[in-house]
Amino acid sequence: MNRRINWTHFKNIYHIYQKKYEFRFCQLYEIPRVIEFIDQYWQKEHIFTKSKALLDWQHLDQKNNRYNFVMAIDKETDEIHGMIGFILSSLYDDSILHPIRWGVIWKVREDIDIRGLGLSLKYYLEIYAPASYVGGVGLSKYSKKINRKLGEKVGKLKLYYMLNRTCQTFDLADQVTKENFYVPDVCKSPYYLKEINGECLLDHSKDYFRYIPEYKSTLYYINRYHRHPLYKYHFLEICNREDKAMACMIWRKCEANGKSAIVIVDYIGQGCELVGLYDEFQSLLRNNYAEYISFYEYGLDDQALSLASFLNQEDCESVIPLYFEPFIRKNVDLDYHFYTERQTDRVVIYKGDADQDRPNQI
Repeated sequence: MNRRINWTHFKNIYHIYQKKYEFRFCQLYEIPRVIEFIDQYWQKEHIFTKSKALLDWQHLDQKNNRYNFVMAIDKETDEIHGMIGFILSSLYDDSILHPIRWGVIWKVREDIDIRGLGLSLKYYLEIYAPASYVGGVGLSKYSKKINRKLGEKVGKLKLYYMLNRTCQTFDLADQVTKENFYVPDVCKSPYYLKEINGECLLDHSKDYFRYIPEYKSTLYYINRYHRHPLYKYHFLEICNREDKAMACMIWRKCEANGKSAIVIVDYIGQGCELVGLYDEFQSLLRNNYAEYISFYEYGLDDQALSLASFLNQEDCESVIPLYFEPFIRKNVDLDYHFYTERQTDRVVIYKGDADQDRPNQI
């Protein structure tokens, strides 16, 4: 994949922006200014204005003694006119050699009419926080437009779901019809689901580790999910009858209005391991009193997910909510962008990537 914008060319005009702005990473003492900028220009009462612990967990880079935000600071007024945040997967495991850099908050003040300032922030990241993989999930129209011009792959995560067949009524999902309960005629799987403690991933003998993308690692999954400061994540291995683990699924229980849903946030495997586990998933739904399982993904085999009795939301009218904090009963598209020059690994993207599965409320 080749970029259509030549960063070398942009370097020739970058000095123009440097005359007016100082671009730099957020130093430890400057984080109150970043929080104020987020609250005033990005989202009022953003979670980062309420939880310093969550902010630190996601953006405090102790190795480099900074917060992972790049600021554009006006040299005359000393005000922040623009900012871009990022999450390096190596933040959760410093031994990752080829991390992915997820872009998160990318904002230029609307009262600042400086064309190209947002691109300057992204250019600064390219130069001073280079990464083997670059991506983002949950894009603004501006972000999609810019990333397409950069030659990056831009698309929409597919939403697969499975309903609890014992539910008579649905309070979270909406527009559910009996066709949405259709189960493909597949053979029963030789596999079964087994819940494990996240620390068990430290056992390096597991067969499915060969499917971990090189921008993640076993320690990444432990620190990102098992040791999350606020959320409780569950780890389910898909095992064969000899108790050999073939894949691992990471999920979280979401609740609203006294009801619940199961949200798969990450997956280690090929996807074919899910085929034939319909009864196992139904037991999981019943045991958790959940209405449905939702699974946002890119990179898995669509046919395998279909054979596994998951439905593609694009093929029906059902409403499978994404937001629970606060709860919003509507379908939400999760756009993504992705770029790498490396050809050594397949690309998979899930809801747990970037910052899409983080708390919005305390």
